[in-house]
Amino acid sequence: DLLSSPKIRAWESSGNGNWKAEVELESAGSTITNMTLKYSPFENRIVVVTRGIDANLDAYVCDGNCTVASNWTREDNIAAVNTAATGQFDIDFETSTGDAILVYNILNTTSTGDLAYKILPAGSTTWSGPLYIDDTSAVSDALFEWPLLARDPISTSQELVLIAHDTTNSDTHA
Repeated sequence: DLLSSPKIRAWESSGNGNWKAEVELESAGSTITNMTLKYSPFENRIVVVTRGIDANLDAYVCDGNCTVASNWTREDNIAAVNTAATGQFDIDFETSTGDAILVYNILNTTSTGDLAYKILPAGSTTWSGPLYIDDTSAVSDALFEWPLLARDPISTSQELVLIAHDTTNSDTHA
């Protein structure tokens, strides 16, 4: 299905540069509405996370020769996002460890979790269970959108910065 399979093209910068052949990855199982791709600063790893029309996130991981579809692994439905918000997720890598962190908004009815995150350890293709971020300055069950992650570029750093917009209170939090 053209709308449910991510397609990747790599840039080859030698000479005048050119785009390599398109690689079509395994179907996400539903029409893709959003996706993001990040390279690890630590190792030869690419992670793609897609959001489908079913509100589920799927993750694709490649640890080398990523212009070959069979070198990608897919983990299906790693999380579900709240479709009432726009910009539901982001991913980045810790600089020193190469661990990938996925942060996403959630449909939550408790006051102890406003955003969730998962960790993909370097060298692994299996994500951790969900961990939760509770913004204690927000009302219970705040709806966050546009979470954005940025890593500290210092080679020994395991720090990431997170900023997200709280639609419930019209605030932006970092």
